[in-house]
Amino acid sequence: TTATAATAGAAAAEAATAEVVHAPLQSAMKAASATAAATVATAAATPAPASVPFRHQVGGHHPLARLPQQPHLIAKPVAPTSFEPSFYASSVAHTLRDFIPEFHGTAEVQFPMVSDDSSAEGSTTTDTSVDTVDTYDDGCVLPLRQRGSLKRSLCLEPKTHDIPFVPLTEGPAVHPGDASELSRNPWGLRCFERFSQKNTKRDSPLQCILLEDLTLGFVRPCILDIKMGTRTYSTGATAAKRLRAIAKCAETTSRTLGCRICGMQIFDPVSGRFLCRDKYYGRRLNAETFLGELQEFLKRPSPSRRATILLGFLRVLRRLARTLQGVKTRFYSTSLLLLYEGDPSQPPRCDVRMIDFANVAVGPEKFAEDESTSEHSASSDQGFLLGLRNLIRILSDLDRHS
Repeated sequence: TTATAATAGAAAAEAATAEVVHAPLQSAMKAASATAAATVATAAATPAPASVPFRHQVGGHHPLARLPQQPHLIAKPVAPTSFEPSFYASSVAHTLRDFIPEFHGTAEVQFPMVSDDSSAEGSTTTDTSVDTVDTYDDGCVLPLRQRGSLKRSLCLEPKTHDIPFVPLTEGPAVHPGDASELSRNPWGLRCFERFSQKNTKRDSPLQCILLEDLTLGFVRPCILDIKMGTRTYSTGATAAKRLRAIAKCAETTSRTLGCRICGMQIFDPVSGRFLCRDKYYGRRLNAETFLGELQEFLKRPSPSRRATILLGFLRVLRRLARTLQGVKTRFYSTSLLLLYEGDPSQPPRCDVRMIDFANVAVGPEKFAEDESTSEHSASSDQGFLLGLRNLIRILSDLDRHS
């Protein structure tokens, strides 16, 4: 009884903290929402905005782009059959609003066509000093969303275009100046190359959803993309696609842990580079090497800084686990994005968000016929929760050792 009361008290205190942080921004947020609505209403009468490649894309299938005129937004192309726009308008998205990117509607966006690394995002973005990033003196890191999304939208992108990206391999170290250095994450470059090869209508804008850029507010964003759950195919997937997805899960940590690494980016203060992993590396991991990659992701901050970041991650993940218990939705192929500040000269800060909702099934009527009786008897997504529990367990162990 005492433990239950303590847990309830902690949850209440946490909620009260979030409420206090949000309270001063309510009127400003209403004004921002009205402005966004007016922008959407006039979008049809204006030309499709141009975009530049997003520098920090660590995973995903579609290329992500930044809108220079709205630098706080990321454009993500969506297929006509994608459920993602509908998800962001659903009641489930409202329930999870503290754990997902802010949605700013849909728009047609003109994507750049690049086949090499010559198109540098930094050449078209605003150059700012790190002084534009808000600092806080919290002993425990709160996710930036709880600081107020309005402040995030006012943060201009920090100057990162002069920092090279290199693949983090198991072979000899890559030294600055090597040919393998890129001006943005190599996975984002790969997505744009494939997009440029496949897209025959190069002058036609793409239908996109506009989402909050989660890297704003970070000077040197370290990012980990973890695909959650034991199933990654949608209810409407073809038989061939189902078989491929089932095979991937069976051969990876998705089966044993309920999660697998799909991309990673770490800032190394010693070499001054971003070090990167991709999803193909993540598929080769087992339970033991998965732990090693989480240690790799977090090993560069000092012990005290790492402990602060871990505390921030765990606080959000535990809140998310409690929230998802009553959500009657299947988050097929949804990922968790973990971010933290990699610049040791900046205050430690972190963020955790769910991303990628194209294959989500909201409500039992959407997944009842596609699951066994035992699966359907659980209202919440047990595969996602398995991954979440294992991630919390692993990070808790790292926290104790740190």
